[in-house]
Amino acid sequence: MALGYRESQVKAAVAELVADHPDDGADLVAKIPGLEVAATIVRYHHERWDGQGYPDGLEGDAIPLAARVFAVADALDALTTDRPYRPASSFGDARHEVLRGAGSQFDPVVVAAYRQIPDRRFEALREGEIVLHVPDRDARQRDLVARRQIADQSDDLLAARAHLRQQLAAAAGLG
Repeated sequence: MALGYRESQVKAAVAELVADHPDDGADLVAKIPGLEVAATIVRYHHERWDGQGYPDGLEGDAIPLAARVFAVADALDALTTDRPYRPASSFGDARHEVLRGAGSQFDPVVVAAYRQIPDRRFEALREGEIVLHVPDRDARQRDLVARRQIADQSDDLLAARAHLRQQLAAAAGLG
């Protein structure tokens, strides 16, 4: 091993980096406007249904549902993508691994939902034959601005209505 490091020291350092990545990723995502809620998914996506995951050892329904769904998607992606230490698995082989993890690593209800999606659909997504619609950031921003304007106008209308009621009550000698 170069630089005088023992293999066990390197493995321990790598294991620490791997264990820290959900917190590090969540911290990073939380700083992106509009993605604060997604930070929870990132933080808990390595928790396991049986409580043997990390960073907090959450179990079952204590793990946020979105993180349970993302855990299956993350595993599917990890298994079907080439890695420096192994080639990608087929979607069929990856499906077998995910199904084996139902009830231990993964929420069995999420795995049951995953079972309903044919491998061909995942292959088509990977090949770009299916494009998922993701609203662009500008459209989301315009929508937020429009909602704020509507809310402000609603507040103004309510205030004007209350003022009008006061004027009518005063004119009628009730106020």
